[in-house]
Amino acid sequence: MVMRYSYEDLDQPRYRLGQVAKAAGISTETLRNWINPARGVIKMGEHDRDAEGRGRHRLFTLRRALQVAITARLVAARHQPAEAAFLALGFTDVGDGTGGFGGGPAPLPERLPGMLYPEGWTLLLAYPGHEMSIIRNIDMETGAWWLFHHVGFHIDTVTAVHLNKVVDRVLSALALTDAGGEDDE
Repeated sequence: MVMRYSYEDLDQPRYRLGQVAKAAGISTETLRNWINPARGVIKMGEHDRDAEGRGRHRLFTLRRALQVAITARLVAARHQPAEAAFLALGFTDVGDGTGGFGGGPAPLPERLPGMLYPEGWTLLLAYPGHEMSIIRNIDMETGAWWLFHHVGFHIDTVTAVHLNKVVDRVLSALALTDAGGEDDE
């Protein structure tokens, strides 16, 4: 099931720490560690809300929840957390089809930061030893050769994250998660 969201939905602070951790498939302790400013893994954005004062909850935007979930997928693929979080920004905070060195075999349709391409699959591609991700639109006619021959370098390994699946899982989890609960800091 493909759930829909709008660009305006991305920057509304409405999700608690426990909800975001559950949607990303990580523990609340891992997420607390990642958002700790001393660690510098996930940096809260201007629209995310810190827990200021007693009884107030830290609230994440959908944009940051998606970054956390993509980071979790990249960490599961053996990327270091800080590198993974930076690579995830290529989708959540950078638009126009690329999160770095960009380009590809064909012109890319416009994509706003945090949004999927309107047609086909949206993939995040991470190459070992390169600190930028590439966000690509894939359809049934796109060949895979360009995954390993890209912008002046030849490579034999790539991590691909199917962003449509990640976004759908996060949207489903956040829509079904109860706003209360002890681990919903």
